[in-house]
Amino acid sequence: MKTILSLLLSLFIANASASGYDPVLISGTSMQIASINNTTVSNVVFGNASTAQQNLASNTGGVVITGSSVQMVAAQGSFARNEVIGSESMASQNFSSNLGDTRIGGRSMQITSMQGAYAYNSAQGHSTYAIQNVASNNACFSCPSGNCGTRR
Repeated sequence: MKTILSLLLSLFIANASASGYDPVLISGTSMQIASINNTTVSNVVFGNASTAQQNLASNTGGVVITGSSVQMVAAQGSFARNEVIGSESMASQNFSSNLGDTRIGGRSMQITSMQGAYAYNSAQGHSTYAIQNVASNNACFSCPSGNCGTRR
């Protein structure tokens, strides 16, 4: 498969918030960097009540940064795919990220470095979910439904 995107992206204050999520509040400093070269980033969504969300150096919702946060993804010759297909679904793939209900009051540095890597997240059938975070905070990690109320 040919490369889908090759970019160098530097966001000093970024918000990858989706509709239906609490806002990301940044009163401190936040730097998010995605350096992606010869890498395929793919997000697939099909039917029903699905959500397939893929963030690279990202925040999602309910994240409050009053301190200093640096989140970085560097990918070379890699493949990242997030997929959801059926029923009540979800599939969320975040790399150097916060997902929800996270407070950063001090210093936080989260770095994901991939070379020749394959990161695949999938949720297929009835009432499924799949959450994959790499260098991340996730207030919903241990919830059996996988969403702890952050998905509305």
